[in-house]
Amino acid sequence: MNGYGTSKAMSTILDGIKTFGKSVIGIVLIVGMGVGFYACQSQRFPRASDNTLRGEPVPPPFAYPYIPTLEDAQRLVQNYPKSAVAQYELARVYHAQKEYEKAIPAFEKSLELDPLILHAYAGLADCYKYKASPDWQRAEKLLLKLRSLAYGSRYRYLAWYELGNFYLDRHTALKNNEDLSKAERAYQQALKEAPNSQCSSCAHGIGIVHARKQEWEPAISWFKKAVEWADEPRPRARALEALANAHAEIGDIQTANRLIEEAKIADPSYQARVWVRKRSGMSGAQ
Repeated sequence: MNGYGTSKAMSTILDGIKTFGKSVIGIVLIVGMGVGFYACQSQRFPRASDNTLRGEPVPPPFAYPYIPTLEDAQRLVQNYPKSAVAQYELARVYHAQKEYEKAIPAFEKSLELDPLILHAYAGLADCYKYKASPDWQRAEKLLLKLRSLAYGSRYRYLAWYELGNFYLDRHTALKNNEDLSKAERAYQQALKEAPNSQCSSCAHGIGIVHARKQEWEPAISWFKKAVEWADEPRPRARALEALANAHAEIGDIQTANRLIEEAKIADPSYQARVWVRKRSGMSGAQ
């Protein structure tokens, strides 16, 4: 290769290095600007939607293993005012304390900041359902919104199960038998999506629906399934108690008494009893 060819080749190599260097610098600048904007724009505490995408959903307020103190939750909101999760944690504290009027604005703020905190819809609906003057329409609307947003079996189960609970609670308050049919449909849908650990709760709900209709044979059948599927002491004790009461309703007092005792053994801290007054022959009758 002559000198001209060598110089040309070197020039080409140097031009390539310069171009590559400019590209690397550009990429670094773009990434740095993006990170800076991301940090400044959001003051981010990890969002529930981020956790969800990583397979780490935020549990509902009524099933979370740890609830922070009010002081910790308030400090969290103070330090991260634009964090949906911080607002959600504060709402959970008020919900656990049954201060529903205080929990409502915190749940609403968390959803305003991040509409994908799906458990917040259930928590907020719970507050509207249990506050001093229940807003049944608002609670139902929130749970239907949760159902429309739910993705994956975990969230579809949550939406349908909470709808079942809602319709049972509204039937308790308003005595509209249409709510019993809606509750059963919701629990049946929940059962299709339920993880093994929650099948007992769905069966228990369906059993309650039939018990309220005084359909004792299907009620007993579903309560038996609830007992069989229960994998924790408290759900098993509750299912045994319900099964005992169903047997008492059809006059099988001996079986009812035995089941109440089994419930007390399953979970000694649970005060298993019969629900109906003036039932002679039942231990624990009121």
